[in-house]
Amino acid sequence: MPVTQTIELRAGWNWISLNVMPADMSVRAVLGAHPCDDCPGVRSVAPAGPETLRYLSASGEEFVATWDGDPASDWVGSISEFDPARGYQLQVAEASVLTVTGPPTPLSTPIDLTEGTNFIPYLRQGPGSVNGAVPSLGLPGYADGDQLESPAEGTLTTFYTGYGWSGTLLTLQPGRSYKLRVSRAVVASYA
Repeated sequence: MPVTQTIELRAGWNWISLNVMPADMSVRAVLGAHPCDDCPGVRSVAPAGPETLRYLSASGEEFVATWDGDPASDWVGSISEFDPARGYQLQVAEASVLTVTGPPTPLSTPIDLTEGTNFIPYLRQGPGSVNGAVPSLGLPGYADGDQLESPAEGTLTTFYTGYGWSGTLLTLQPGRSYKLRVSRAVVASYA
């Protein structure tokens, strides 16, 4: 059953993720930056200028796609499609609302993490408290000092064995992405 995800975008950089999987996951179709019949992404305000989409891969490599603001041009760069297992940064010229429709992304979607910093999505359909909503790493789980950060809100929480997560980041929100710093490479999921 399709659901519609709504992401509020502010002018400047936004940390976003998709918790739905439209049939067309191309950057062009999802971000709705061009006239496009049957595109799953719709913007409340037409894009007003150049935009940039970026993510950091599990190996630490940065991938970027840009659009110059000309309706006749297309996105160019090293990102052609959204991957539901990634968190993204999106820079827009002015505030708008992005809506994307599709079936929910399965919570079992594997999220490859590398030791160090990772951009992760939040795949749940509703907000969740950090202690119950972070992706599962399996055994042995998180280690002392692993950190989850919401750069968009300027909040951070740190994991402590025997206690859990503690800090200013209390709730994870649909449509946002986060920085997760872990001490080992592992595959995570929300299932």
